[in-house]
Amino acid sequence: MKKYQKIVGLILIPIILAAIIFLVYMALKLKQEEQQLQAIKIENIDIKSVKSGEYIGTCFLELKKAKVRVVVEDGIITEIEVIEHTHGPGRGVYEIAKEIIRKQNLDVDAVSGATKSSIVMRRAVENALKQGL
Repeated sequence: MKKYQKIVGLILIPIILAAIIFLVYMALKLKQEEQQLQAIKIENIDIKSVKSGEYIGTCFLELKKAKVRVVVEDGIITEIEVIEHTHGPGRGVYEIAKEIIRKQNLDVDAVSGATKSSIVMRRAVENALKQGL
């Protein structure tokens, strides 16, 4: 019985230590990402001054990222395609894209329950639009 307990202990101790290290690592990443999010200030770009074309924009943080394709025709955003998005189910990024198109403005409210994804999405669209200035 003691031999069995020793073997179980030899297996469980490294697993528990690895789990603790992983949790500390994730806590640090979340803190870094929170600081990055607080530093983001979305510039409200005058869409009418953006040249017609297709633009790719990205925003990469510690645990969240977004990559979008934005189509502008005659000073109007006609399409925002979410090429890549990581974090949660992504419901918020599609709602934000629709709202930006509807308002023709980056100054849209964050989606409830998807605040961080909303910020990342708006920054990616902003970065895309800046290419057409």
